[in-house]
Amino acid sequence: MLINILIPTKERGVKLLKCLGSIVEAKKQINDNFYVFIYFSVKEEFNIVDHLLNSYPWILPRFVDKYNSSSDFWNSCFKEHHADIYYYLNDDILLAPDCFKNSIDNMNKYFPDLDGVIGLNQENIPLNQQCKAAFGAIGTKFMERFQNKEVFCPQYKRFFLDQELYEYSSKINKFYFDESAKLIHCHPAFDKKYEDNTHFDVRKYLGRDKEMHLRRKRENLLWGESYVKV
Repeated sequence: MLINILIPTKERGVKLLKCLGSIVEAKKQINDNFYVFIYFSVKEEFNIVDHLLNSYPWILPRFVDKYNSSSDFWNSCFKEHHADIYYYLNDDILLAPDCFKNSIDNMNKYFPDLDGVIGLNQENIPLNQQCKAAFGAIGTKFMERFQNKEVFCPQYKRFFLDQELYEYSSKINKFYFDESAKLIHCHPAFDKKYEDNTHFDVRKYLGRDKEMHLRRKRENLLWGESYVKV
């Protein structure tokens, strides 16, 4: 089985290296073909980290500066990759050592044809405050349900794209939230020490995306069920 891990990063060098350290440990528990693609939007960061990761041939840094929304970034990444399972992650998380093993096992258990999504558990965030699809693993057959692999609604800039994926995949019984596949999300809303410029830059889009989500709900639109935009 081919596993692709996709991670965008910006101005979080220390957090990124800690994230990759947790991935190195979690990789030890699985035997699948496994590649991590890191997408940098700051060239200087790319140059530094690319050099540091020379001894990890399965970690592949990339430089991109052409995406103005998260949905555009993810959908473009999905389109360019070909794997059995795609993990969409962030640079500010720390995986439990058995996160990959448990989520892959549950993908095989609940969606053996890879037509499903496994949500990862942010163990430091209360369950009732999580978007259960904030981080996850997407099977290739589920991804093929979407035109051009556009899993995330392109009307969102930064927020609610994962929420709409959760709503759609749950509605068609293709979502499983894996409480055993744990990670720590270094999120400032739950610990102020994690505040950084990237967090505040992203938050600028919250109001705009919240209104978009409400507009789409008023129109009874759900990405994947249809591809209508408002």
